[in-house]
Amino acid sequence: MQLRNSRNRKSVDYQESQLKRCLATQKSVGQIKQKRSLSRDYEIQKSHVSTNHTNKKASEIIKLKDILKQKDFNKSEQESKELIQSNPSPFKIECRTNNSRCTNCNCKNEIAEDDLILKQEILGHLDKIHQIVQKNDRFLSHRSQLELRTDSLLKKERASIDGRMKENEQELNQDILRNSKKHNLNYIIEQQQQQISNMKSQLSSQEQMYIEKQQKYEQDIQQLKNQIMQLSNGLEKMKEHFTYNQFKKQDNSNNIHLKK
Repeated sequence: MQLRNSRNRKSVDYQESQLKRCLATQKSVGQIKQKRSLSRDYEIQKSHVSTNHTNKKASEIIKLKDILKQKDFNKSEQESKELIQSNPSPFKIECRTNNSRCTNCNCKNEIAEDDLILKQEILGHLDKIHQIVQKNDRFLSHRSQLELRTDSLLKKERASIDGRMKENEQELNQDILRNSKKHNLNYIIEQQQQQISNMKSQLSSQEQMYIEKQQKYEQDIQQLKNQIMQLSNGLEKMKEHFTYNQFKKQDNSNNIHLKK
């Protein structure tokens, strides 16, 4: 039993260290987001709200793990003292549970095994939540880097278009000055306007592609939020079940002492 409790505590410590690492990663992601342009303040605020919600859930998970570790430690010490102080009795005291009829020693073993199974299920559930949080962090980090690259490309493209437009305007002015007697001014203006229109169409197409990608990222984030919410609800139910079992076991223990 002490070996199982020791393994349990090691598993809990590992989960806690991973969650703390996750919190540190989220802080670094928040620092990257602060460097975005003012035009994306609304999206940054929504992402920060989501990150704060995830941090709150992670803190609650760490508190729950601390409670479980402290409870395991206290229970292990109490069982050790009972084993040292008590003497084996030739008579077996029988007790009744909901599912079976067993001896006093068997009842203790069964209760301990039930506790261990329930704690392992809770740890597995917490591990799933931790994996979802890590996936969300990687996604947010990748998204922020991609947005920075996309914004940089758009700025370069706009600067290039502005430069070409200025060059075209300069060439147009020079052509008008040199060839005003040979060419039709209206025809030259129409050609330049057509080129400008084509450039604007290209820019509009690129902006539309960027908007579509942004919508897809938002849908993915919403899906991750829903998964975290489902896992959180499952964890709340398991906490209620754990509390109910503890109360029930305490009641059975009191009945055993009364029979003695």
